[in-house]
Amino acid sequence: SAKLIASRLSGDDETFIRSGFETVLNREPTQAEMKLCEQFLNDQQVTLTDGTAVKFPNSSATIKAPATAPHARARENLIHVLLLHNDFVTVR
Repeated sequence: SAKLIASRLSGDDETFIRSGFETVLNREPTQAEMKLCEQFLNDQQVTLTDGTAVKFPNSSATIKAPATAPHARARENLIHVLLLHNDFVTVR
């Protein structure tokens, strides 16, 4: 699901983060969350570019293969994190 959601969002990193929060959590990110997400995207791109990222095999049940470009893959990973966010998985 994270890959499909990320592929539907566009714009620069700030716009992508805001759109991701609105899509997944139905709210705007705080300033602290924006900074953390920007840092996450930067760190993920470095990790995915330098080859230190652990590669897991795709299962046959994979609907959409992960992006090969580090920037796009980092965005998919960020959406995955938002899907695991307490605000998303907790019913209040």
